Amino acid sequence: MVVHARRWHLVGHDHLRGAIRMYRLDGIGGPAELPGRFTPPDGFDPMAHVLRTLTLGGWTHRVEVWLDTDLESLPWPFMVTNPPALVTALAEHVAALGQAVARSRPAP
Repeated sequence: MVVHARRWHLVGHDHLRGAIRMYRLDGIGGPAELPGRFTPPDGFDPMAHVLRTLTLGGWTHRVEVWLDTDLESLPWPFMVTNPPALVTALAEHVAALGQAVARSRPAP
C-alpha cells in the first residue's frame, strides 16, 4: 500500500487484465481474500508505480479537449483535436445518442 496526497492506494495484480494495477482503497467495496498470491517483479517500486499511474505516464492515449465556455454558460461547445480515433469514437457516440433521443420521443 502507498499513501499519496492523503489517499491510500493498493498496488496488486489484476487477473482479468493480466497487469499490475493501482486501486484507491476508498473505492474498494466488499473485499475478499482469493486463492493465489501476487509476487511483485524484482526491483518493483510501488511508489513509483502509483506516481506514474497518477500522471500522464499511466495513460495509453494523450487527449486534448478544448472547452470554449465559462461556468455560467454550461453546457459548452468543445472541440476534440487529438487523437483522431477519439474524434471518430465521439462521432459514433453522438450518432447513437441521437438515435436514443429519437426512440425516446413520443409518437405524434
